[in-house]
Amino acid sequence: MSRTSLASHSRIHCDAVQYFSMKVKSSSPSWSSGDKGSEKVSSRNKRPLPSEPRHRLNIEDIDVERETKHFSSRDNERMQRPGKGSFQVDRGNALERGHLRDDDFVKKHKGLQKQPAPFELSEGSEILFGVAPCHLALSQSRRNFLNLFLRSSLKPQRPEIQEIFVQAEACGVPVHHVKRRILDSLCEGRVHQGVCMEVSPLHYEQLDGEQKGVAESDLVGPEKQVLWLVLEGIQDPMNLGAILRTAYFLGVNKVLSSQANSCSLTPTVSKASAGTMELLEVFGVDNLPGVLQEKTAQGWQVIGTVGKTEAPEDVPIITTSEFQWSRPTILVLGNEGHGLSTEMRSLCQMMLTIPPGRILHAGIESLNVSVAAGIMLHGLCGKRT
Repeated sequence: MSRTSLASHSRIHCDAVQYFSMKVKSSSPSWSSGDKGSEKVSSRNKRPLPSEPRHRLNIEDIDVERETKHFSSRDNERMQRPGKGSFQVDRGNALERGHLRDDDFVKKHKGLQKQPAPFELSEGSEILFGVAPCHLALSQSRRNFLNLFLRSSLKPQRPEIQEIFVQAEACGVPVHHVKRRILDSLCEGRVHQGVCMEVSPLHYEQLDGEQKGVAESDLVGPEKQVLWLVLEGIQDPMNLGAILRTAYFLGVNKVLSSQANSCSLTPTVSKASAGTMELLEVFGVDNLPGVLQEKTAQGWQVIGTVGKTEAPEDVPIITTSEFQWSRPTILVLGNEGHGLSTEMRSLCQMMLTIPPGRILHAGIESLNVSVAAGIMLHGLCGKRT
């Protein structure tokens, strides 16, 4: 190596050492030995103080020989003369950068950025999602329809989706073909099957005088086999949707629900019911005990539901196989957690239970309310003549 190259290399080496030293001294903690004879401890082997970030560079971590040995002669010339593309160690800037922390720089986290709403929804509207709910909602026309969103795809659409498209156009509903991520955003990540629709909410029907039914004495023969389903405090939309689907399938004549402490008729309920909520009238009642008292006075029988472990002693308990049709009947289902309230239980003339097929382990002595509803309704409706 020539004397000129050696001097240039030494100058590069010194400049690089000064640059990294200034950058590190302003950020790296200094460690002093407590004892006179102890050696200086590297900060890599010490746990940093809580106020010091872990990512700061220590002088011991810099291998200057490795950082400078790859410079070529052309790099040496560029470092020596200022100008475009030259490498100049600006001590003022280096000192200023040394006082900056990592959180002084703005970082763009792509995954945490809030995506803007793809469409601005009308006030008071909601997003109905799924093939069956949207199809049945359009066919029943119990809602107002504002926009239909279909997934854009090169593949042929399902016949049901094509029918939804035809129905929407016939009703004058604007149709938008969008990407899947837009549908995911509209229904908040739920299973939409490529279809979302902006609609007005569906509310409980009001139980007026005509809807309360007739007295038992006015019914003759098979007309006496009327079955109403009363729900007290069902809060899970998936349970409510499954119950509505079962009640419609098995032929329940009317479904009543308490207004207080109960789930509303949301799009999730409609999806869980496979769209049954769109065509089945569900009546909301503020005073369920009053309705039961009125129907009892008209000659109807009220049957509650109870598990084996919580069976009352003053009310007869039967299974679905022991039930016999004799007059119009109301079946009452309680809340998922604590079942029927004390007031509702006192108005029941008998209790219906499902006997287990084995000795049950503690903590699992009961069934899910939607599963229990399916078993009991099948047992009662199966005995109709």
